[in-house]
Amino acid sequence: MNVNLARAVPATLLLISGCIVPATSATSRIPDDRALPKGGVKSSGRTGTPASETKKMVTSKEPPGTLIASDRSQCVVPVDQFEKTGVGQSISCVWSPPSGRP
Repeated sequence: MNVNLARAVPATLLLISGCIVPATSATSRIPDDRALPKGGVKSSGRTGTPASETKKMVTSKEPPGTLIASDRSQCVVPVDQFEKTGVGQSISCVWSPPSGRP
């Protein structure tokens, strides 16, 4: 069997190169390198626990920016959003448990 090394070596290197992932790959597994979901990530205030928005109906408001749902959970919003939000309106927010008030 007569093998031409001038052709075999480059062909072998070409085949092997597709199996190697460079260290600067765009698919890093480090969490800080991953793109955030659309809208970002909101925090629940507890370390390491991601919070998610839920939609609830506003039953009362406490100035300057606290909206209260029927289960007494609270949502703190900027003043301009507080002023635009009416009682009876349903909004998406990261609702917090009641602050201990009766």
